[in-house]
Amino acid sequence: MNKLSDCAEYVNNEGNYYVRIISERQEYEEVSEIAIQTPSNNGEEPFTDIFGLISIFTKFREIDNTCRFNIDSEIYFRENIERPLIFTNCVFNSPLFLNEIEFIKEVSFINVLFKKEVNFKKSKFNSALEIKNCKFINPLILYKVQFLQTFNFDNIILEEKASFKEAELNSIYFNELYFKNRVVFSYASFNDIENFNNVSFAGKAEFYQVKFNKVSKLSNVQFHKLVDFNNSEFNSDILFHRIDFLDRSYFSGSSFNKQVSFLHCRVNSDTVLDFESVAFKNSLDISRANFACITNFWNIKLEEKNVIPSNFNLYSNDDIIEDVQLQPNNNIRKETLQKIRESYRIIKNSLRESGNEINALKFKGYEMAVYEKELEKGEKGKTILFFSKWSNNHGLSWGRGVLFTLFFTTITLYLFMLFSNKMIIWDWSKEAREQTLGAFVQFLNITNWNFNPWGIDLKSDYPIGYMILFVGRIFIGYGYYQTVSAFRRFGKN
Repeated sequence: MNKLSDCAEYVNNEGNYYVRIISERQEYEEVSEIAIQTPSNNGEEPFTDIFGLISIFTKFREIDNTCRFNIDSEIYFRENIERPLIFTNCVFNSPLFLNEIEFIKEVSFINVLFKKEVNFKKSKFNSALEIKNCKFINPLILYKVQFLQTFNFDNIILEEKASFKEAELNSIYFNELYFKNRVVFSYASFNDIENFNNVSFAGKAEFYQVKFNKVSKLSNVQFHKLVDFNNSEFNSDILFHRIDFLDRSYFSGSSFNKQVSFLHCRVNSDTVLDFESVAFKNSLDISRANFACITNFWNIKLEEKNVIPSNFNLYSNDDIIEDVQLQPNNNIRKETLQKIRESYRIIKNSLRESGNEINALKFKGYEMAVYEKELEKGEKGKTILFFSKWSNNHGLSWGRGVLFTLFFTTITLYLFMLFSNKMIIWDWSKEAREQTLGAFVQFLNITNWNFNPWGIDLKSDYPIGYMILFVGRIFIGYGYYQTVSAFRRFGKN
């Protein structure tokens, strides 16, 4: 047989398939178009011998390797497949149902147009699945599918809903994907992400309660509508790089158990980014996230021991680099610490804008703790930071402010008496204790400069004492200020 028409006549005479030549390749046509269906009931019966169908493709392509096949009958197959399964240059005009099948060898769909539903529900791929240069006009169902090897999803357009719900994705390569409608990944497990790049979600994207179990990087992804990461679990470092959050984006209740960075993202002014009750167990970096939108950081949780992370792999490199030698925090660069500190400052300001002064002060404390670490890399500002820490723990402890004030009052009084040059007689009588207590109270009263403790005229008889009092009251006044600053957290929210 050297003509497509002869091949079609031969196949039709066998009686297992009905083939129709739509067009043969001419000088002005790029491909030959062939339609194939089951022979009975005008093609209403489904194909049940999938490899018999592929063998027909092979016969025609031996004559003309440009053949494109229009598969007009439904494919319904429920037996395990132990041979490679490859479809190229096809149009599925009827549904494709390959449910609850175990695929032992690789599966490929390349240059395929799916006009009806495609359903792999509860199937298992032991080898690679490649879907490349394809378009789905109707839903794609991958519910509870197990991908034990690489799932290569490259240059794909999906017009309708796609469901990966409860799928197990051991290794994925997603590139140039356009989801025009709702897509569901809820309850799925991403065990490895080789590539998640140039993916656009035009409809709602659901990642509810998803587990990301290995180092992951999402890059150049557009979420045009609501995206839901609520209650998801990120068990390894994850980088959100050049992500467009253009509507509502929810991470509420999620847990980032390793490092997380949002880098060079894009938002609209009315974008909502909700991190309510998120646990960041190894800090976070949003220093260059560009979150100029509505943010909610209510009730987020940071592990106190990792406010300054134990290592800085992602935070130092701004990228996912596997097998890199981890940098312990005592060797970290100052620039990396500045990213962490800026992240805490952004959260602090967001909380203040929402009136949550209590938690804003907590993040101010985290900000200052990182700043202390920064100053260990230099020399400036250590004294100011030292007093801020010990006078009210960077605004977090009014009790420490009270103790700071009483401590410096005691020191000032002690030095005043120590250098009195015998103008004060040391005694333990009741009268002496009462006079000392009175002097202590007067030292606390920083507005009164006209008192004479123990009858001593400070300006004429004891100028050194006046100088001690002057210097001491600077610290006492600072203690008052720090106490009031920290106490404000209990009066605002």
